[in-house]
Amino acid sequence: MLNRENVVDFEDLKFGVEVEMAGVNRLDLVKTCSRELNYSSDLIAYGGYSTLQLIDPVGRSWKFMNDSSIAYLNDENGTELVTPILRGDADIQVLQTILSIARRLGAIAHKSCGIHIHCDSATHSVSSVARLMSFWHFNENFIYDILGTSDRRKNSWAKPMPTEKVQRIRRIKPKTKNQLAECWVDNPYFSPSHYDPVRYHALNLNNLWREIETIECRAFQASLNGTKINAYIKFFLAINAKAINSSNMAPCSKAKINKPMTRISVLLTEGLKLTGDRYKSTRRVLMTKLKSTLASR
Repeated sequence: MLNRENVVDFEDLKFGVEVEMAGVNRLDLVKTCSRELNYSSDLIAYGGYSTLQLIDPVGRSWKFMNDSSIAYLNDENGTELVTPILRGDADIQVLQTILSIARRLGAIAHKSCGIHIHCDSATHSVSSVARLMSFWHFNENFIYDILGTSDRRKNSWAKPMPTEKVQRIRRIKPKTKNQLAECWVDNPYFSPSHYDPVRYHALNLNNLWREIETIECRAFQASLNGTKINAYIKFFLAINAKAINSSNMAPCSKAKINKPMTRISVLLTEGLKLTGDRYKSTRRVLMTKLKSTLASR
């Protein structure tokens, strides 16, 4: 994490993705991906899990882990795909290819599954993290609607940010990680374990105080659709870039527009700069998801 402000293009931000899936044989999946992508593969012990991995041409590990929290389906345990550190569209295309193979082999996005997207925090400062939290909290219910986050997820693994904590951050404007931790968890020496329960917020900050140093979004519903996941990645990275590049903690005033479809258009284009033909698919995915959420009420 930086101690100064940077101006960044969100396309330059590094990220990682965890995709959960049910109903597919992990070994068959890894062997097929290895053959079609021309990657090597092997079995490793990772974090106490029996893990299969693909090794890409630059030596990065794409891990396929057994996940008992996912529904047992088609006589198969659940699988979690954990990507290496990624950057840019070429890496997203590899992820999309793996997901396409998984679907072909019978994998589904079961209701017990989810998607977690991590943004590298190296380009963030403490001030930009505080702005991110402020922006997210101000728009949180709307973001839930855009992503179609289920009540089940909001009540368990992707809880809303506590208002009193965010208000404290807005008031104090922390400049160090210790000050940020004191605002967020009332402990300036916060040193969370991997499974620390504080992580179960839509915006998980725990890794800022761990060696991983990422900011994680846990609000995404399960999907193995590569186009949707590409849109989710772009959306989350663009929000991070907005926080990094902004000069203050105030949310965009135009985000107060009441009509949801007008509000999302303003957020995506004027707020997050997801404009032009390049991001047409991203806008379509997110706006379609919002329409679906609103129609279900």
